[in-house]
Amino acid sequence: MTPEEKLKDYILLHYKSLREFVQTTDVPYSTFDAILKRGIMNSSITNVFKICDALGISADELAHGRIVPMAEKKKSEKDIERLAADLRLDDNSIYFLDKEKLTSPELQLFYNSLDVTIGLIRQQRHLQAYQDRLNEALRQKREKEENEEKEGSEDE
Repeated sequence: MTPEEKLKDYILLHYKSLREFVQTTDVPYSTFDAILKRGIMNSSITNVFKICDALGISADELAHGRIVPMAEKKKSEKDIERLAADLRLDDNSIYFLDKEKLTSPELQLFYNSLDVTIGLIRQQRHLQAYQDRLNEALRQKREKEENEEKEGSEDE
């Protein structure tokens, strides 16, 4: 089974139709259809990221022909070390695999991915802080209700 067939099957497990899925992305249906026909590896990285993001699957794994939900794709310490070894910072330039300096479009993609990552981290921290405040408010409300209940039973 090709990666495109796997992707199509995965989408149809979660959506009524491919068209319904595509409406959740910023990818035109004609582009998505062309991706399925021409192949994932022949499409733009931006469209692949949009599709994978909408499905919550790993773009890296999809490039290897596997459908892996992001919850299952956790970077191990070895994966991170390997990634760090692939990129080298030197004289305000970034080199890939210690050989070639990244081109301007590659740098833009690299910085955009960092921006997205930083945005996701901020969002996660914001949501965690909100959840903490909500839990604290609920705890205080329960405590107040318990105190009022105790005072009501003492008055009787």
